[in-house]
Amino acid sequence: TGLALAFSGASQTSIQVDWVTLSDSSSYSIALPLTFDGGGVRRFSLVADTDNYSSNGHVQVVSVGLNGASDAALASSRLVPGSYYIGARESADFASLLGDPWDFRNQEDLQVISGFKDPYVGDKFQGTVEVNTASISLDMKGQSIPTEIFRYLRITGTYAVSQPSTAILRWYSADGQLMGSCSMTVSASTTDIDVDLAALGAPCITATGTWTGRVHTLNFAPSDRVGSVVSITGISLRADAFGPIDEDTTVTYSPWTVTVNSPPQFQFDQPDRAGGADFASEVLGNPWNMDDRNDIYFFSNLSAARIQTAITVQGTEALNVFEGVGVYANNDPSFFPLGTLDSTKMIDTSRYKHLTFRQFVVGDATSRDGISTRFGWRNADRPSGDSFLSDDVGYSPSVWQTFTFDLDDAQVDPAVNPPGSYTGRPWSGRVRALRFDPTEVTSTSQFYYDYIRLTADDESNSRFALAYRLDDRDQDPVTISFFYRSSPGTTGGTPIGSTAASLGSAYLWDTTALPNGRYYLYATVDDGYNAVTRQATGPLLVDHGRNQDDVPPILTITSPVIGQNLYDTFDVLGSALDNVQLANVSVLVDGKVVATIRPRMLAPTPQAAYPQYADSGNSGFLETVSLAAVSVGSHELRFVATDTAGNQTTQKFDFQRVAGANPNTISLPYYYGTTIELTPPAIPFPTLTPTATPYQSPP
Repeated sequence: TGLALAFSGASQTSIQVDWVTLSDSSSYSIALPLTFDGGGVRRFSLVADTDNYSSNGHVQVVSVGLNGASDAALASSRLVPGSYYIGARESADFASLLGDPWDFRNQEDLQVISGFKDPYVGDKFQGTVEVNTASISLDMKGQSIPTEIFRYLRITGTYAVSQPSTAILRWYSADGQLMGSCSMTVSASTTDIDVDLAALGAPCITATGTWTGRVHTLNFAPSDRVGSVVSITGISLRADAFGPIDEDTTVTYSPWTVTVNSPPQFQFDQPDRAGGADFASEVLGNPWNMDDRNDIYFFSNLSAARIQTAITVQGTEALNVFEGVGVYANNDPSFFPLGTLDSTKMIDTSRYKHLTFRQFVVGDATSRDGISTRFGWRNADRPSGDSFLSDDVGYSPSVWQTFTFDLDDAQVDPAVNPPGSYTGRPWSGRVRALRFDPTEVTSTSQFYYDYIRLTADDESNSRFALAYRLDDRDQDPVTISFFYRSSPGTTGGTPIGSTAASLGSAYLWDTTALPNGRYYLYATVDDGYNAVTRQATGPLLVDHGRNQDDVPPILTITSPVIGQNLYDTFDVLGSALDNVQLANVSVLVDGKVVATIRPRMLAPTPQAAYPQYADSGNSGFLETVSLAAVSVGSHELRFVATDTAGNQTTQKFDFQRVAGANPNTISLPYYYGTTIELTPPAIPFPTLTPTATPYQSPP
C-alpha cells in the first residue's frame, strides 16, 4: 500500500531525493541461433520489431555490442508481451547500433539540453552558452554503454569563442553516480575532439575516474564561457578507431518471430492482513462505519465534530465519514470510538488484533511538519502503566489512505511508554478505550475517517474460501496450486489442492482434518510458460471450537436486468455483504469468470437493512466488465457472491451478446446525505503524567 523512505540526521538537515526506482530483480532471456561475421571489431545489436522493415524503425533495442557468436541472449523482460521479428544491425559505432546515430538531425538524439539560449537541433546541435555549466546529455534509448567494447569518442563541431575555454565530458552510472570525467581546452580553431576513453590521455588536461563498467549517461559541457556559440555536427563512439558515425547500417531480420508471454498476475484477497470478524460488529452490534453518533464515543480539542453521510471528499464517490476540525495551534486533537467500563464491551486482545482505518487529513503536500497519525489504547487489566500510544505513522496530506496494523507487533512511542515502564506486550489483556490522534501539525487541522475496523484473524472451523484475483493477458489456461505452512514462507508447504482458473475466483478449502492453529498460505500460478508464487498477506486461524458460519451472503444486482442486450462492455451496479466477511463477487459468462468484484462503494439501502454487518457501509459496487472474448449470440450470465466460509448466493439469466459500444453506461448513484453534529459527553479526562506528547484517556 505504500513505500516509506526513512531519513536520519540532525534537525534541519537538508535532504534531496532525485528519484526512486522499484524494479523486478528477475531476468528472463532466450538463446537465439545466428551466425555473424563482423570482420575486425565491428559489432551488432539486436532489435525487436513487429514487422521486418527497418525503414520505419523498431520497437526496442534488446542487446547491443555483441560480436560473432553462435547464439545471443535476448532479454525478453524489456519487451511487452507479443510476437516480434528479431533484427540484427551491424556497425562499429554505438549510437548507430541503436538505430539512431548522434548526428543531431532530430531531437531524439538528445535526452537533456540545459543552460543554452535558443538551442537548435536539425542538421546539427547549436546554442549559445547562457550559464557556464551548459551541457547536453545524449539519448541512449534505454541502453548502457559496454565500456570494454566502445572507447574511441569523436566530437565534431565548431566553437565561436574569443579565447580558449574548457569543455568537460562526464559519464554516470544507472543510479546517477559520477563515474568519470575528462576536461579539455577548446578554441575557435577546434573541430574534431578525439578522446580514447580507456586511456584518458590527451586531449584531457585533467581526468577523474575510469572508463569501466556500464555507462548509462554521457554528458558533454562544450564550453564554460558564457556567450560562446557552439555548433556540434556529430558524436561517434566506436569500437574500432576514431571515425565518423555510420549513416547507413546493415539490418538483417529473422524469418521467424519470437513470442513473449505475459506471466499470470495473481493476488490473494482472502485470507489477508486486514483479518476477518469485526469487533464493533460482533461485540457492540454497531460497526464503526461512521453512519451514526454512536460510532464516536468521545473527542477532545476539536472545534467541530460531525458525522456526515453520503458526502464527497476531494472528488471521491459518496462516503459516510466522521469529520473533525482541530482547535487553533493543534493542542492534540483526538477522538475515541471506544471507551467503556462494561467488561462485556471491552476488547479481547487475544482475538481482535488487526486494526484498519481509512483517513483523509487536509494539508499542504509540501509540508512535513507533524505529518503523522497515532492511535492509543488503555488496558483494563494493568494496575499501572495502562495507557499506550503508538509510534508515529506518517501520512500523505489531502489524499485518502488506508492503514493496517498487526497490533501484536505494535510499536509504541518511547516518549510516552519508555522501555521498562511496562511488562509484556502492549496489546494484551482487555482494552477498554481506543483513541486516535489524526495529526500532529501545529496549525488548525481538518480530517475525515471513512471507517475503523478492529478484527480477528481470518478464521475457519471446517472450511474457508481462498479468494483471489487473476489476470493472464495472453488468455493461456492457468492452473492455481495452493499450499499451507505453519510459518510464513513460499516453499516446502503442504499441498491443499489445485484448480483451473476459469472455474472461479475462490477455492473452498476443507479444514476439517487440520489441528487447531495458525496457518500461512501461498499459491503457485502456472500458465504453461511462466509460474509465479504469491503469499497470502494474512494468516488463517483454524479453530474447531468456533461456530461454523452457514449464513449465505446478500447479493443484489440492480443492473443489468433480465432481457437486456449486452455489448462489448457492460456496467454492473449492485451490492453484496455478509454477516461475517464477504470474499468477492464473481461474474461468469457460460461458466467462465470474466471479472472479479470487491465491493467498496456506499450503499445506503443494504446499510439501513443490515446496520450490524461490518461491511454494510461499503457494500456497493459499479464495475465495467469486458465481453471482448465472448462471441456474438446467446449466453448465460451469472453473478456469484462468496463469503469467506464458502457460502454462496447466485443470480443468473440469459442474455444476447451484441457487437458494438455499450449504449447503457451507468453513472455513480446520487444519495442524499445528512449531517449529525456531535458534542462530547460529560466525562472527566484526567491527564496522565506529563510527557513530550500529552496523552489523555477515559477513566
